[in-house]
Amino acid sequence: MCLIGYITSGVIHDINNANFILLNAQIISSAWEDSIQILEKHYAENGDFTLGGLPFSEMKDNIPKLSNGIVDASRRIRDIVDNLRSMVKHDIAAEPVYFDINLAVRSAVTIMDHLIKKTTDNFRVEYADSLPHISGSPQRIAQASANLVHNALSSSNNRDAAVCISTRLDKEDGYVVIEVRDEGEGVDQSVLDHIDEPFLNKKQNPCSGLGLYVTNEIVKSNGGVLKISSAKGKGTSAEIRLPALKRQDL
Repeated sequence: MCLIGYITSGVIHDINNANFILLNAQIISSAWEDSIQILEKHYAENGDFTLGGLPFSEMKDNIPKLSNGIVDASRRIRDIVDNLRSMVKHDIAAEPVYFDINLAVRSAVTIMDHLIKKTTDNFRVEYADSLPHISGSPQRIAQASANLVHNALSSSNNRDAAVCISTRLDKEDGYVVIEVRDEGEGVDQSVLDHIDEPFLNKKQNPCSGLGLYVTNEIVKSNGGVLKISSAKGKGTSAEIRLPALKRQDL
């Protein structure tokens, strides 16, 4: 896992440097706004002309849209990089912190956004309101949640298959719950019986069997329980159950 963190940190650095250049699109947008009146005047006096290989009459409407799109995409890349950095940084406080589980789930969804859009047209997020805080590492819980979303997406058979991540409070046992449900292929009971064993799923990628193991270890280290139920051909429900803090604990 240290190697993965080291490699990821390098990738984050390279992406961040490239993205810094994209953020300069704001300068291009400002320059366009400053020059548009001059170009409009030339267009009115001389008729249409080419700009960047296209007629100005088309470009004058499209350039602001393209520029804004680049800026929005760059800001989204920045948010994803920030979430990745928080997951892999080595100076995460050893002492647990109090946090809202919804924030960890939002971080996980941001990280998985590209794969979500690539895999399914039926993804839902359901946040419960006014949840009690939990104690632990928000970065690690976000990582565990992202792992479960990744597993759910990987099991989907088609773009219509639903994947949902939700939060709730189980008042009966006092746990805050993150649940990831899918309509995928399901998981064999033989796999569920051994989620505490690494490298169970031996495919071409030797790390492919680490997902459930790592998730289970993260949840346990935060004082919680990972609960999975599945039926072949009927999908899977995976729950991260973490003890809710009482008011006197805060």
